[in-house]
Amino acid sequence: MSKDQNVIKANPTKSFFIDMLTRDIRLDRAIIDLADNCIDGAKNLKKSNQNYDGLEVDITLSKSQFRIWDNCGGFSLDVAKNYAFMFGRPNDPKAKFVDHSIGRFGVGMKRALFKMGKHFLIESRNAEDYFLIEINVDEWIKDEDDWMFSYLEHDDIPTEKRLLNGQDGTVITISDLYPTISDELCNREFQAKLSRELGLALSYSILKNLEIRINDQPINRTDISFLEKDGLKPLYIQKTISDVDVRIYAGVGSYSPSHAGWYVFCNDRMVLEADKSFTTGWKETKEDEGNIIKYHNDYAMFRGAIFFSAKDSSKLPMTTTKTGIDSDHPVFKSARPTMLTAMKQVINFLKKLEDKDEGESIINDSEKIEIMEIKDHVKNYSETFTFPTTKAQKEANKYVGISYKKDKAKVEKLKDFLGVSANGEVGSITFDYYCKMNEID
Repeated sequence: MSKDQNVIKANPTKSFFIDMLTRDIRLDRAIIDLADNCIDGAKNLKKSNQNYDGLEVDITLSKSQFRIWDNCGGFSLDVAKNYAFMFGRPNDPKAKFVDHSIGRFGVGMKRALFKMGKHFLIESRNAEDYFLIEINVDEWIKDEDDWMFSYLEHDDIPTEKRLLNGQDGTVITISDLYPTISDELCNREFQAKLSRELGLALSYSILKNLEIRINDQPINRTDISFLEKDGLKPLYIQKTISDVDVRIYAGVGSYSPSHAGWYVFCNDRMVLEADKSFTTGWKETKEDEGNIIKYHNDYAMFRGAIFFSAKDSSKLPMTTTKTGIDSDHPVFKSARPTMLTAMKQVINFLKKLEDKDEGESIINDSEKIEIMEIKDHVKNYSETFTFPTTKAQKEANKYVGISYKKDKAKVEKLKDFLGVSANGEVGSITFDYYCKMNEID
């Protein structure tokens, strides 16, 4: 019996691997993953300088192809050969990754490519390196044992396939699109949604002057706003957990059920939007111990945001698709009780509002302030949510209790005389009578 007869192959087929890789991510999130790579290039290019002025990301959507172009420095051939095109992160302790990157698992670019189509070109220039990778998926998938990608360099790259025009950057072109992808890319509703998602998910990179466009239309950043006025101010909490900087903001915003909830960011990339689930502290069933309350539109003014930042992205508590939080991650588990404490302060205030009209009155009398403004003036904020006195509290403050004891027989006679049954009613009626007789308003 040969040695091979005692071995069972457990290698995945390429088609199975691609199907599992792409199944659980939406198209808009896959595109944002590709934009993340451009931002990593910008971070690497600018190093400590956090101004991305002059750097651009241009996304083109059409029925026949998808293209994303950037001038953010590209990546070296060494990175391409040893890291960028590997399916997963290498175990090499010497492997160097971009500080404060959003990339963690080494699947984002490949997942996006395989999700959209069967043919792709990747052209990248970085200093002295200039190369092109072209992949026909139907051909590549035939050889189950060969997971390599071939590339061309410099003068070997055909002129008609050169799009960088001498600039350092990367261009990815995906064609032979799957029919559902083709339909979605040219759908106006999808394009509008993608623009909004990019504006929020990558808002802090746009704030640093990175210009992002879809079909030549600039993406406007969207920030999370809180309301402020005299007596109303969001809270701010900062702490460090296992080399991860954690910043929590909580307060109230405009009345909007779709925007209420928690926003979670990892290295400035939004991974949860307006979340109202068990993960971020809301009850989903009565048995959800420790969580605050089941979401109801009475709490549509609640806004919370938490930022996890780390030089090493592997320490961030995000899922592989960057569309959720790993609730079992030790950093998140340590931060969650503080989130709940912050949330409870705001919810307790919202419970005291008499009705939606009182909430609207607060909104109309307040000014919007974005997180970046708070971040620039953190000394003006505390770990306590500040809120004004509500109508119900004002009404309650108008009254005080009066307690005294009198002869029981006399009190019983007064109850018969006044036609009441409770001792308290005797006190209230006699108090009002005295005020009236003495013209006390």
